[in-house]
Amino acid sequence: MDDSTHRTQGFSRRTFLTTSAAIGVGAALGAGSVSAAPLDLGSSGLRGAPPPPPPGCGSVNSQDFLWQAVKDVTPANKGTNDYVVEPQPQPTTAFSQLYAIRHGGDQPKSPFDQLLLPTRRISGIECETTWQPDMLNLWKYSWTEATSILKIPEETIVVGINSKKARKLNQLHIHLSRLNNDTRKSLNGATGLPTKLSDWTQPNALVKLSINEPGRPSAHFRVVHLDALLPNLFVELHKLVGKAAMADQMIAVAKAPKGFYVISSSGSGVHDGTGSCEGLFFM
Repeated sequence: MDDSTHRTQGFSRRTFLTTSAAIGVGAALGAGSVSAAPLDLGSSGLRGAPPPPPPGCGSVNSQDFLWQAVKDVTPANKGTNDYVVEPQPQPTTAFSQLYAIRHGGDQPKSPFDQLLLPTRRISGIECETTWQPDMLNLWKYSWTEATSILKIPEETIVVGINSKKARKLNQLHIHLSRLNNDTRKSLNGATGLPTKLSDWTQPNALVKLSINEPGRPSAHFRVVHLDALLPNLFVELHKLVGKAAMADQMIAVAKAPKGFYVISSSGSGVHDGTGSCEGLFFM
C-alpha cells in the first residue's frame, strides 16, 4: 500500500548523496571501495524516456496508485514523492532512468515504512525489464537510501521486494524497513552459508528464519553471505530460477558481519517458503 505521506528533504539529504557518491558507492554500502559519479538530484542531464514496457510488465495507461505516483516525475517535479533521483552513471546512454522515494503508507506513523520505486513502468519482480543489462541496479541504491533515511544502525536495516502474489500494488517497489529482531537472531545463528550468488539455490543455502507474521513463526529462505558489492539481484536470481518462476520470488537484503545476507524464497518451489518479504520487517 501507499499514501501521499511525504517529508521535506533538506540540504543534509543532498549532501549525503553527493558525498557518499564521491567517496564511492562501495564505501556507502560498507563493502569494498569503488569510485562512482555523484548522484544527480537536479533535472539537468535527463535524456529520452525509456521504451514502452514489454508484455507482462504493465500498461503505461494503468491507474495503479504507485504507477500514477511516479509517472512523469523528475528531480525538479517530484509530485507526491519525498524526492526523485537521477543516479549517475546510467547503465545506458539511450534514455534516463530515475527512482522515487516515498512513504509506504501501511504504517502511516512509522519512519520504517519507506519505498523506492523506479519511474520506469515495471509491474514487479516478474517483469523481464528487471534483468536486462540496461536496467538500473535498484538494489545498490535501495541500500544506500535506507542507510540514510531510516537513521538506524545498518544491522537493523532490511530492504526487500514481494512476489507478484504477495504484493498489493503493481508498480515495482522495494521496501526499506527495520529488520525483525528474531529474524536477526536467526541470521546470526546461520552457519555454513554459501558465499556466491551462483549457489543461492543449493541445499546449504536453505535455512529456517524466524519471521514476524501472524500465525506463522518461521519460514524457509535461501540465504547467501555475500562479501561483495550488491549486484542487480533480479539478474542473479533469474539466472537460477528462470523467467517462469520469477513471479513467485521474493528478495531481501540485510547486513552481515562482513558484507550482506542476500535472501530469497517463494510460495512454491521452496519447502515451507514464502513469497512475502514483509515477515522480515518490524515496522
